[in-house]
Amino acid sequence: MASGSVSKIHVLTADYRGFGYSTGTPTESGLIIDGIALVSWALEIAQIPPERIVLVGHSLGTAVATAVVEHFTVQHHVDFAGVVLVAAFLDLPTLMLTYSGGGIVPLLSPLQAYPPLQQYLLRHFKDRWHTCSRLINMVRQSEKLNLVLIHALDDKNIPWTHSSDLFFAAANATSNSDLTKKQIDGVKQHVYLGHQGWTNTWSAGSGENGLKRIQQIVLKHGGKCGKSAHEFMRLKNLQVTIDL
Repeated sequence: MASGSVSKIHVLTADYRGFGYSTGTPTESGLIIDGIALVSWALEIAQIPPERIVLVGHSLGTAVATAVVEHFTVQHHVDFAGVVLVAAFLDLPTLMLTYSGGGIVPLLSPLQAYPPLQQYLLRHFKDRWHTCSRLINMVRQSEKLNLVLIHALDDKNIPWTHSSDLFFAAANATSNSDLTKKQIDGVKQHVYLGHQGWTNTWSAGSGENGLKRIQQIVLKHGGKCGKSAHEFMRLKNLQVTIDL
């Protein structure tokens, strides 16, 4: 992030309901309300302009962050300085098909031989967390967007392919026509980082219509407990610029 001084960067975070010292029971709608309340405080009480706010989410937090940004984009026509999603997933039912607790204990994947039973269980998920559809709506409704998707190849909890699918969905949402993956691959900027991984960048729009920039950062290592973000910070040949 380019700000000119570390003293100008502040981190605002809070425990969701049911987490840490917060009371209540965590639900999809409840966590989104909590996220909206946090951002509203920053905008209205702290009076931080949206062009100086970057929303960052990790794992489940990526679903919350996406829903919160979609809310402000659609309901209030607010565009933030940036959105950073570390180890994001398409939606909860899709994730549960391959998810393993701690990367060791599989949940629903042993039921792949019994699709009806697997689908029956998925239908009974109360919280769905449809991040992909929310992300698409957010991209389409925003005037300016700086979206960064970070994931590690060795993430055993959330496969990195989720972030890859989100990248293509977001890139496609910047166009009025339905782009194929091949078309996006032909236009995106791909940078190979050797043993560190690679990046894909998609840019759309300019001038008065704003600029929508979507970047995917794939790291070869760092897949557990937020290590993707730590590994990302160690990269010397990679820059992600969010002007504040």
